[in-house]
Amino acid sequence: MGKRVTGLCRNAVMVVAAFLLAACSADSVLSEKAQDGLFELAVNAVKDGDGVTTRGLELSGKTLNAVWASDDKVAALTDDWSSVVGTLTPSTTGTAATVLKSAMTTAVSRDTHLHLLFPRSTWDYTGQDGSLATLSASYDYALADVVVQRATTTTIHASDAEFGNQQAVVRFILTDRDGNAINASSLTIHDASGKLVQRVSTGTDQYGDLTISPKTAASELYTALRGVDNSDLTLTALVGGDTYTYSKTGLTFVNNHYYACTVKMRRPASEPLTFEAVNDETQITFQNNSEGTVEFRRNDGDWHTYETALTLDAGDKVSFRGNNASYYPSSDASHFDCSADCYVYGNVMSLISATEYDNITELEGDDTFRELFKDNTHIRNHPEKALLLPATTLTSDCYRSMFEGCTALTKAPVLPAPELRQNCYQSMFEGCANLTYIKCLATSINAVGCTTDWVVDVTADGTFVKAAAADWSSKEPGSGIPESFTVISE
Repeated sequence: MGKRVTGLCRNAVMVVAAFLLAACSADSVLSEKAQDGLFELAVNAVKDGDGVTTRGLELSGKTLNAVWASDDKVAALTDDWSSVVGTLTPSTTGTAATVLKSAMTTAVSRDTHLHLLFPRSTWDYTGQDGSLATLSASYDYALADVVVQRATTTTIHASDAEFGNQQAVVRFILTDRDGNAINASSLTIHDASGKLVQRVSTGTDQYGDLTISPKTAASELYTALRGVDNSDLTLTALVGGDTYTYSKTGLTFVNNHYYACTVKMRRPASEPLTFEAVNDETQITFQNNSEGTVEFRRNDGDWHTYETALTLDAGDKVSFRGNNASYYPSSDASHFDCSADCYVYGNVMSLISATEYDNITELEGDDTFRELFKDNTHIRNHPEKALLLPATTLTSDCYRSMFEGCTALTKAPVLPAPELRQNCYQSMFEGCANLTYIKCLATSINAVGCTTDWVVDVTADGTFVKAAAADWSSKEPGSGIPESFTVISE
């Protein structure tokens, strides 16, 4: 049935979702040219002509081009692809065999070559939404070349069409590196050789990236790809405010084949700890009490040693990095201040390792980020970019009072550490009155003082996501789950 394709796809199953026409005898009586007037073009056409019943792509009870439907339309284009001379429709439906007919006002000579294109005359792979229904209706192109054999005063007969499917159908199943499904709002496919077909115009392939944009974010996207051979593809998915990528060399997708591909995507290196001004003339000040220097950069520019307050205009951003185990080493807290509202996002571990922060999940110094943002009433959650506290190994007092009094925050950074340490979360969100979301996945939560007063005066209604194995029932008010929060286990 065809060679096995390896690489991206674990299981590549050949499915000819196409038309294959039965051979029929030509009319032996030919006239040179049809007479002027209204004519009908007639073509014998059969889907699944060799009798194989699995030609249609069958998935979840759905098929692609298995039988002729009443709304099917086949465009008849001139040999140079410059114009459509007719639109054929099936005379009978619900079966694999039919006669395609089209009313025409243009005379067509004997031996004229025509291209028959289904399901629409615009051969374009852009604008896909990832659904099988849309793919079937608009992107599952099949092509046949026919020759006018007989023309009477009323009817033009052409040779029987032999349709061939013009692309592979690929089902991308998107997951993160751990195999968890990720719901993408868009998926862009890039071919390093530049030979990914976007559209076919006047019979010539035109190349470029393809972006699949589902109507709602989805982890499984069906895509029509005109065949690629030994290509280096990169997939880029937007998932919430994050970007995930996957690259693979030597990929081949053969036209007329169906592929189900599970893609384990990687989130690229996160941004370093970043502040973004909401308004003009916003000052960002950092009191550095660590044992080493800290660097900053404006708007992704060059890095410089931080020495004094930075003034930003609306939309400007400043990022920070360093190589220091603790920012509270001698009973004096390092601290960020903002003179006006600003967004805070990125990976706080950039203060621990300037270049390897995205790979570090272990804290080493006690009091690591203690009081780092305390009473900074101007820091706000960015609408798309998250503030990351990715450490899974904590130290004593590491986040103590880190966000205490940050009244503009509405969403806490996700806390993935399974085991809490002495005083690690003490007073962490105390006084964050507008906080409406906390996700804490700890299962060992009984270290001395680990959550003491951590949500005192968190009074808004909200959601608390906890690990299924965690028992918070013994915690006192203000030291457990906020009383007004809805609890979800995962």
